[in-house]
Amino acid sequence: MKPRLRLPSLLVLAAALLAVHPAVAQYADDEGDDGIRQSVARVSYFEGEVSLNRGDAPDDWQPASINYPMTFGDRLWAGRRSRAELQLRGARVYLGPGSELAALDLTLDVRQLSLTVGTATFQVIRLEREEVFEVATPNVSVTFETPGTYRVDVDEDGNSRVSVRQGRAWAAAAGGQVELERGDQIRVRGIDNPDYDVVGLSRADSWDNWVQNRARRYRSVRSASYVHPDIYGAEDLDAYGSWERGSEYGSVWYPRGMAANWEPYRAGRWIWRDPWGWTWLSSEPWGWAPYHYGRWAVVRGRWGWVPEGPLGGRPGYSPAVVGFVGGGAGWSVSVTAGGFVGWFPLAPREPFQPWWTHSRPSANVTNFRYAYRSRVTVVSRNVFVGGGRVDRDLVRDARVVREVAAAPILRGPIPVLPTRASIRVSAVAVQGRVSARPPERILQREVVTRTAPPQAPPSFDRKLSVIREKEGEPVPVDVARRLSVEEKGGARSAQPVRPAGREGVALAPRGDVKESRKPQPLPPAASRPAEPAARPARERVETPPVREPQPQPQPRRESEMARPTAAPPRVEAPAPPPARDRAPAPAASPEPQRQPQPEFRRGSSPTRPVPPPQPEMTREPAPAPPPPEARPERREPPPQAERNPGQPAPPPTVRAETAPAPQSRREAAAQKAAQPRPDQAEPKKAEPEKDESKAKSKPTPKPTKQKDRRETDTGTEPGKKND
Repeated sequence: MKPRLRLPSLLVLAAALLAVHPAVAQYADDEGDDGIRQSVARVSYFEGEVSLNRGDAPDDWQPASINYPMTFGDRLWAGRRSRAELQLRGARVYLGPGSELAALDLTLDVRQLSLTVGTATFQVIRLEREEVFEVATPNVSVTFETPGTYRVDVDEDGNSRVSVRQGRAWAAAAGGQVELERGDQIRVRGIDNPDYDVVGLSRADSWDNWVQNRARRYRSVRSASYVHPDIYGAEDLDAYGSWERGSEYGSVWYPRGMAANWEPYRAGRWIWRDPWGWTWLSSEPWGWAPYHYGRWAVVRGRWGWVPEGPLGGRPGYSPAVVGFVGGGAGWSVSVTAGGFVGWFPLAPREPFQPWWTHSRPSANVTNFRYAYRSRVTVVSRNVFVGGGRVDRDLVRDARVVREVAAAPILRGPIPVLPTRASIRVSAVAVQGRVSARPPERILQREVVTRTAPPQAPPSFDRKLSVIREKEGEPVPVDVARRLSVEEKGGARSAQPVRPAGREGVALAPRGDVKESRKPQPLPPAASRPAEPAARPARERVETPPVREPQPQPQPRRESEMARPTAAPPRVEAPAPPPARDRAPAPAASPEPQRQPQPEFRRGSSPTRPVPPPQPEMTREPAPAPPPPEARPERREPPPQAERNPGQPAPPPTVRAETAPAPQSRREAAAQKAAQPRPDQAEPKKAEPEKDESKAKSKPTPKPTKQKDRRETDTGTEPGKKND
C-alpha cells in the first residue's frame, strides 16, 4: 500500500511548490548560456562628492550615478566628507571619505578589488567553495576565507591595517602569509620589506557606527523571501512597493505611488557597457533588480514585477529584459539619422533574444504573440544613443508608434552605433566643472595581489572601430583583451600590481610572536591569462538542479587544492615495479614537488599536509616486515588491517596520521584534505618495507595472493618454502 500512496503525495507536493514559487520554472528556457562570466557591481548609495571612472575611459572622471553598473577596470573615488555603497553578488562594500576603490576583476566566481588609500568595510554574506574574494592594498593582499565583516584601512604612505570583526582571512605579502581570526587586527608597515604585528580590535569609531546603521536596513528584508539570494538590490523593494500573492505568476511586487500611465523601462536612459552593449540605467531608486532580473506583467490592471524565486538556479544578469523592434533585416528604421528605436517589457514565459550575442532563437520569434508589444516605448535615435531621459523625450505620435510596434523583433545585435555620449556616467554632462578625482600619485600606486588580474579593457575609441565593423555587436571579452594588448603594448592591468609571492619570505613580525602568528611561505603568484581558457561558459542554467554546473569552475584555485591532493594518480605514482628497488627516492621526491601547486588561493591548507607523511615513513617500516604484503598495499589500502591481524601497531599509526589534519584552525579546508591523507600516506609507508626486505622478496617470484596470506597467518615464510 505504501508505494501506491507515495506517487500521489509527491504529485501534490510538487504542485504546491510550483504554486507558491512559479518563477522557478518560468525562466527555464528563456535565457541561454551566453558564455559571459564577467559580472557587475551596483552603485546603490552615495552621499557627498563621489566620482566614477570607467575602465574604457581612464582619463575621464565623472559624477557617480545611482544604479550604475560597475565592472572590472572601473574605479570609484569618495572625496572628503563623502561615502558610497556598492552591492555585488553575495557582498556589500562601504567606501569611506577620501578613499579610492578599483575593480581589478569581477566574474561569477572571482571578486578582486583594490584599495589604494582610505577606508573600506566589506560585508561578505555568502562565499562558496569555488569563489575568491580578494582585496589588494599597496603592501598586503587580503583574501576572505568565510563570510564575515572585514575592515581595511590604508594611510597616505601605503601602510595597511586589516581588522576582522567576523569571519576568517589571510594576509599575504613579500612571500609570506598570516592567518587572521575573528577579533584580530594586523598592521603591516613598509612596501618592499614589510613587517607586521597582530593585535586585538580597537573600539568602534564613527565609521563603524555609520556602517552598522547602513547594514541595519538589510537585516530584516521581506523581499528576500520572494527573490533569489543572488539578486542584489532587492532590499530596496520593501520601501518602494508591496508584495501580493494569488495571481497566475505567484508572488508579484507592485511599485508604490506610480502614475496611471506609468510603464516599466521608461524612467531612465540607455548606456553602453561591454560586453553586453546597450544597458538600461534606471533613475528610480529601486530600479536595479526589477530591470536586470525577472519579468514584468500586468496583473489586475497594474504593472507588477515577477521575480526569479529563491528555489531556482543562479540567475543570470541581463542589461535589460526587453524585446527590441525595428524595420527589416537591417533594421533601417533606427540606423538612419532621424530614425526611431522601440522596445517593450517581456512577460513571463516569453522568449528572450539577447542582443549582445549571436544565439540560436529559442522559439519562433516572428510568429510569437507577445503580450505587451502594443505598449512599445519609442524614442528617437539621437535620444537613444545620446543617453537622453526616455520619459522626457517619448515619441507620442500614434502613427510612428504603430509602425515601430509592427516592425519585426530584433534578432542579434542592435545596429545602432554608440558614441562618447553613450558612456556618460551621469545623466547630465557637467559643464565648466571638473569632477573630483584622487591625486595622481594615488592612481599610479602599486597594489599587492595573490593572483595577477586580467589586463585592463581597451579604450572606447579603440573598441568603436570593431563595433562599427560588426554593425553594432558589442566587443567580446577575448577580442577586448587582444585590443588592449595592441593598444597598451602588452598585458597591463587596470592598476599597477606587484605579486605577493616571491622566492623566500621577506614578511617578518615585529618582535616575538606565537608560532601560529609567524608567516607561512607563499608560492609565486599565478598568472591570470591562462584561466579563461580553462573556464567553462557562464553558468546561466535556470534549472532546479543548480548544483550541477558548480563543478565546472574546478580549474580555479580552490578546486585545485581539493582535487590533486585526493586524486588516485598520486597513489599509483610510487607503485610501479621499477620503483620497488629504489623505494626511498619516490617517497621523498614527488611529495615536495606537488606541495606548492594547490596554494593559489588559500595558502595554509595545502601546506599543512606536508609534515604528516615524512615522520610516518620512518616509523612504519619496523612493524610491517612481511614482503608479500607490499604488493597488495599499493592497490588496496583498506585491507591493510586484515593482512596483519596479529600486529596491533599498524592500526594506531593510520589513526595517528589523520590527527595532524584537524590541527589546522581552518576547519573547512582541513575537512577537505583530511579524507585523502590516509590514502596518500599508506602507499608511501610500504616503500621502506620493500627496501628493507629486498633480498627476501627475490626468491619468491610469483606467489599467489591468497596463498601468501594463508602462509603469513600460520607464521611461515613463503620464501623458505619455495627454496
